[in-house]
Amino acid sequence: EKYPESRLLFDEVLAARRKTLGDGHPDTLTSIDGMATLLWEGGNPEESRVLFEEALAGRREVLGNQHPKTAESMNWLMDL
Repeated sequence: EKYPESRLLFDEVLAARRKTLGDGHPDTLTSIDGMATLLWEGGNPEESRVLFEEALAGRREVLGNQHPKTAESMNWLMDL
């Protein structure tokens, strides 16, 4: 199983993007969404929900409610 290795890489990328780009940058929000997806697929729905909610809030603020990435985040939350 590659989950532990993937989790470490996602943690590293997300931390770097938060530090260099900030929490509200679209690339950081994509990493947050990606980490949430990984957590969901790895069987961690509680952790996943927190990150999906963070990604959705950030995307609403930065990209607006009508943006496709915002809708993507909403879809993930509906599926949880």
